[in-house]
Amino acid sequence: MSKNLRNNSSTQSLTIRDIGIVLLPSEMRNLDYIDAVSLAHSVDLIDALIHEDATGNDGTQDLTLNDAIDMFRDYQQKFEMSADNKLMANSTPRPKGTYTYFTGRADDLDLEQIGKGEKFWLYNDSTASEMSKDFKFLHSVDDGIYIRDGYYGYKNGGWEDCASMILVSEPTPLYDSTSGQLSVLDDHRIIGNPSGDKMFAGTPVLVPNWDTSGYWNYDSTSGLEFCPDATAAYDLYDNEHETFRFADEVPCYDNSYGLVYLDSDDCEQLQSGYFIRITFYNKSGQTGQRVWGILNMYRKRTL
Repeated sequence: MSKNLRNNSSTQSLTIRDIGIVLLPSEMRNLDYIDAVSLAHSVDLIDALIHEDATGNDGTQDLTLNDAIDMFRDYQQKFEMSADNKLMANSTPRPKGTYTYFTGRADDLDLEQIGKGEKFWLYNDSTASEMSKDFKFLHSVDDGIYIRDGYYGYKNGGWEDCASMILVSEPTPLYDSTSGQLSVLDDHRIIGNPSGDKMFAGTPVLVPNWDTSGYWNYDSTSGLEFCPDATAAYDLYDNEHETFRFADEVPCYDNSYGLVYLDSDDCEQLQSGYFIRITFYNKSGQTGQRVWGILNMYRKRTL
């Protein structure tokens, strides 16, 4: 039996956001490449079946609603067992194969050294309204980098001074070509164009489009696919693009007299092509403020 999903609409694409797929009008796609856990827990997939936007198919026939739900939720948790065949419980959010890593520095990309990059220190020496510092990590030598939580401190903060930690995507690398297949719009989004003047110069960096009005879809079977009607799940940009806020304008008033703990019971993966930007907002107009911090991360490599 194979797990297939068909878009019931002949005119509209169908987005199943929480498993990252977009089905073209009337398309039926095999979903066996998606792990069973993700399928079993996909709320958007079940909603599409319930509202008759999609139909489940087992490779030989279309299924009723109940049978389709049973098929996609046919997942049996495999529990880790000890050497003496006893159930092992693991309460950590740490992904398997990674190690707990506390750091006050990013990585040095030029020298390819972990923990030798920019320090998590910001010093404001002007009355400018904001200042930012970027922190990048070596995805080329460590493809399993996760952010859990962290600590921050501050000194000499004025009233309403604050800081944010933002996830930023790198530009998708391009090069000029007289026989290009790509173009760049005024808003820096990259589109497919047979008469374009650009070509990919490296790995495209997918940026989620939260309104499903992007130009690109991607899955591991069909790869990168241009969607000219702008109903896709992703965009590509030729510039840096802020995509997610881990911490949004946390207060930095007066002095912290220690570290402030920003706690989380979960973790978020820092994908390849993304980096962290910490921005200090000088809303008081003062000078001399200091902000520093420590990240609690999970990594496959710490050296």
